[in-house]
Amino acid sequence: MLVNAIKRIMPIWLKRRLRFYARQLVGLDYAAPALHERDQAVYQVFDQRANAVEQLCFDKVNALEEKMEERQQNLMDRFDAVSALLESRWSGVESSLLSRYHQIVEDIDKSVSAAPESFSNNVNEPVNEALSDEAYSRLQEVCHDGADRAEEREAFYQRLVEQNLPNTGGSLLDLGCGGGELLATAQESGFQVLGVDHNTKAAVDAERRGVHVAVADLLDFLSEQPTGSRDAITSLHVIEHLPITVLLGVFRECSRVLRPNGVVVLDTPKIASLYTLSQYYFSDPTHKMPRHHSLYAFLLAECGFEDIQVDDLVGAADESKLDLESLRSDVSKAFESGSVSETEQNLWEDIVKRLDILNEWLFVGRDVRIVARNRGASDE
Repeated sequence: MLVNAIKRIMPIWLKRRLRFYARQLVGLDYAAPALHERDQAVYQVFDQRANAVEQLCFDKVNALEEKMEERQQNLMDRFDAVSALLESRWSGVESSLLSRYHQIVEDIDKSVSAAPESFSNNVNEPVNEALSDEAYSRLQEVCHDGADRAEEREAFYQRLVEQNLPNTGGSLLDLGCGGGELLATAQESGFQVLGVDHNTKAAVDAERRGVHVAVADLLDFLSEQPTGSRDAITSLHVIEHLPITVLLGVFRECSRVLRPNGVVVLDTPKIASLYTLSQYYFSDPTHKMPRHHSLYAFLLAECGFEDIQVDDLVGAADESKLDLESLRSDVSKAFESGSVSETEQNLWEDIVKRLDILNEWLFVGRDVRIVARNRGASDE
């Protein structure tokens, strides 16, 4: 009854729509098996295509791995070829370098074997060929400020004996003793003295002072002295004349000839002083290439000496130095009077400090004294 009543009041278009939906629902029941078969076919096609894509990827990966292996093998082959080439070339270079090395060693051996002939122990031979002993003695007077400084030199030698030689006396050997002034001073102080010099005129002058001087080569003379026979050895302004090979021989022989704790005293120009180099060092043609005093100290240590001291000796003439004391005084007075500010005073003080350094480089310490103690034991 209710259904019929609804049908009577339902619009015609709605009835038609409901009939359409009913027919659709009835059709679905009949179409379900067909749809299932269709889905199965779609899934099967999808699986086939997925398998095909997967197989394609595997094939490409395998191909890529094969190419990578091929390229790696090519690189290894090229590397082996380059290594073999470098090894062959290095063998040639190594052979060439070894050949040059052996040639250099052979040349050095020849030079060393010829050294005794090239560096004669007669260290002043070139000068002796050009200058007589008398002429060279006069040259030494010029180089060491002239013969009119005899009193100053005597005081100089007296200070050396008192300050640098053993106060108990003993035996003294002076190498390159010249006219024997130091030997005479030491003899008066109780030393048994002996000197050696290559200059015959200097030996005659020394004999006049009452000291014995042998005319001989320094190294040859030292090599003839008994081991441990001297308490002190001096050598003033000699080592700068010696070739390095002779110098080493002299230092070794000094260590042998000196008793244990014996002293060696060496005076030499201070080449760190510009005044020395410009006004003094090259005035003597027998001076060798300038050597720093630290090199002498090192060689002494290598040859058996210790407690090595290096001190400045003679400075330049006072008139050559910069007058810094008066400058300091003028700056202090100007500051106290208020004519210069504190900043200006600090600036001038800095300038004075720098001038002090310049003074040291230019004028202070024309010579240095090297004193060392022998640490070697006697072989008596």
